[in-house]
Amino acid sequence: MTLNERRVMVGGIAIARVTEDQVRRWIATAIRELPRPGRRVSTVNLDFLVLAGRDPAFRGALESADLAVADGRPLLWLARMRGKRLPERVAGADVTQWLVDGGVPGARIFLLGTTDEVCRAVVARAASGRAEIVGWSTASRKALDDPSQVSDVIREINASRPDVLLTALGAPRQDLWMAAHADELDVSVMIGVGGSLDLLAGRLRRAPSWLRRIGLEWAFRMLQEPRRLWRRYLVDDLPFLAREMVATMARRRR
Repeated sequence: MTLNERRVMVGGIAIARVTEDQVRRWIATAIRELPRPGRRVSTVNLDFLVLAGRDPAFRGALESADLAVADGRPLLWLARMRGKRLPERVAGADVTQWLVDGGVPGARIFLLGTTDEVCRAVVARAASGRAEIVGWSTASRKALDDPSQVSDVIREINASRPDVLLTALGAPRQDLWMAAHADELDVSVMIGVGGSLDLLAGRLRRAPSWLRRIGLEWAFRMLQEPRRLWRRYLVDDLPFLAREMVATMARRRR
């Protein structure tokens, strides 16, 4: 359970130098060993780096995660430019699919976030595999942030006795929420999965593998949700990536 010991600094965040297979085995071990409080996994992409630069609390949540993985080709590019390669991208969508499809036989999974429609579709998908969706909550932002209501959500999660909590609240909320309530959650592993449940449910389409290989999955996502994502990618993320590349090259020359 020490994958986070070998890390690479990318955009100011320490990213574990791991493969997806190592992450899968790490999760399976955590489910078997039942650590308490549970292990917390952050799937870090370029937007996470942008947000962490603005929000010290979010940066702290990523730094305190038990495992922070590179969910994005740009992180691999930035690490390589520094001369410290990351072995491969570990996509939250792939890890989520593996879990829901029964990658850890008998694993009990709870879904937090997204919509009832999406959760029902994920439950139907899991029914044909060897994992079990033991419950879900689509509690409102107010309920999740209000101390007088969040305890009810946590009781609901714990009452279902899950091994894994998949938190689909988006960044930075999902990682902040997990960090704030980790000690109260009776789960072995909690993972921030963003829009991965929407992909599994078919509400959104995943980019073709060739686009993912060349680092253009973001463009495919933006075409599906332009109003929501254009500013994130074109105003925030791409300029940040350009600045980081220039700064990294300048440091290497010096």
